[in-house]
Amino acid sequence: MDKIMDYSKLNDMARRFLSGQEDATVRNYFEKIRLVLETLSPKSPKDERKIKEASTCLKEVMKKSRRMEEEINILKRRINILEEDNEH
Repeated sequence: MDKIMDYSKLNDMARRFLSGQEDATVRNYFEKIRLVLETLSPKSPKDERKIKEASTCLKEVMKKSRRMEEEINILKRRINILEEDNEH
């Protein structure tokens, strides 16, 4: 893993979060974890495999989280429709 981390991106994200300009969402936490994984410097091939496995798991969790968010939005819309129907 010979990636060079752009610390300015991480610093900007931290600054926005700490100043309250950025809401803490699950997606933000995933992004922060991804940035940390990218900055790790493995000392052995075993460490490199562990980092790659963690990155792969993170990507899968992000996909599942996105699907869950979509389902939540659909359910919220359905609830709104039901509530509107009850009001009439």
